[in-house]
Amino acid sequence: MTHQQNYGHDRLAHYTFHNEVLFLKCWTNLNLKWVEPEKLSQLYFNRFPQEQNMIHLNRCADDRHRKMLSVNVTCDNIKLPNLIIVGPQKTGTSALLSFLKLHPNVTSNLNVEGSFEEMQFFGGTNYKKGFEWYQSQFLQAADNHQIIVEKTANYFDNPVTPHLLSSMLNPDSKNHELKIIAMIADPVDRAYSWYQHMRSHNDSIATKYSPEKLFSMLPGDPEYEVTNRLRQRCLKPGFYAEHVDRWLDYFPPSQIILIDAKAFRLNPTQIMDQLLIDLNLPTSNFNYATNLRYVPEKGFYCTIKKGKTKCLGASKGRKYIPISDSLRSQLNSYYAGHNRALLKLLNRYKFNVPGWLLNF
Repeated sequence: MTHQQNYGHDRLAHYTFHNEVLFLKCWTNLNLKWVEPEKLSQLYFNRFPQEQNMIHLNRCADDRHRKMLSVNVTCDNIKLPNLIIVGPQKTGTSALLSFLKLHPNVTSNLNVEGSFEEMQFFGGTNYKKGFEWYQSQFLQAADNHQIIVEKTANYFDNPVTPHLLSSMLNPDSKNHELKIIAMIADPVDRAYSWYQHMRSHNDSIATKYSPEKLFSMLPGDPEYEVTNRLRQRCLKPGFYAEHVDRWLDYFPPSQIILIDAKAFRLNPTQIMDQLLIDLNLPTSNFNYATNLRYVPEKGFYCTIKKGKTKCLGASKGRKYIPISDSLRSQLNSYYAGHNRALLKLLNRYKFNVPGWLLNF
C-alpha cells in the first residue's frame, strides 16, 4: 500500500490502511489481534530465535542508509580495514602482523583495553559496541595507508564470524579489495602448542593432565566433560577444511589468502615479499631482507627498526618439551581425515598446498 499514489499525504494513508484491515476481516479467515510492540517482538523472536542476535551493517555502504542518518552523523573519512588476519591461534599471526606493519603503507587498529592488538569484535565480546565503536578504532589511518589491517586469531574457527564480518565489511560482495588471511600450520603442532600455551598460563586442566592423557580421553570417561573445553580448543581449530569451507560461503577464493605457517616461520622474507605482491603494496623502496633478522636466542625472526632488533614478547616462541613420537602418531591419525579433506578443498579452489600437507 505504500506504493499507492499520494501515500502519506492528506488522509489517503489512513484510508488505505483502514480498508486493508476491513478487507482481511471480511474476506479472509485471518483473526487479527493487536499487541504492544514489545510483546510483539517477543512473540516474533520466540518463533524465529535465530534472528535474536543483532547483525551490524556498514551504515555508509548503501545510499539509502546514508539518507536516513542524522544530520549530526557523517560518512566522510570513514576508515575500515581492508585486510583481516583471522588466525587460527598459535600459528604465527602476531609475527605476521608485526612484519606487515613495518611497511610504510600499512597500519592497524588502536590497542584495545584488555586484548591489546586484537579487536575481538566479530563474534567476540566487543561486537555489542557496534559499528561506530569498530570504525573509531581506525581513525588514525592516514590517506597513504593503502592497507588497514585487523588481526584477531580466534576469528578463524568461530562459526558466526564469517557472516558477521561479511555483513559489515563486504556488503553485497562489492568490496573486492577486502582480503582474509589465515595461517595454516600442521594441526598436530598447533594443538600441542596450544596445550603448552595454556599450561604456561597455569590452566588448571593443562597443569593436571598430560597431553597424552588429555587427548586420549573418550566420551564416557569420568573426567571427559571437565577436560573437554580445553581439548576442543586444542583440537577443533585444526579442522581446517571445515573452517575454510565456511569462509568460502561468504568470500570468493580470490579474497582469501592461505599462508603455510611452517614456511613463514622458516623463511618469512620470502613469504612476506610475496604477500606484498598479493596485496598490491609498493615494493620498490621496501624489502623484508633488510627489515627482518633471525635471532638464535629466540629461535625466530624479529623486526629491525632504526637499526635495532625488536622481538615479540616472552610469551611468543616459548620453548617447551618436544611432542613425543607416540602422541604425534596418535594425533596424525586423528587429523588424517581432516587433512585429506583440506587437501581436496585446496586443490578444488587452486590454493597453494602447504608443504606439511603434501604427504596426504
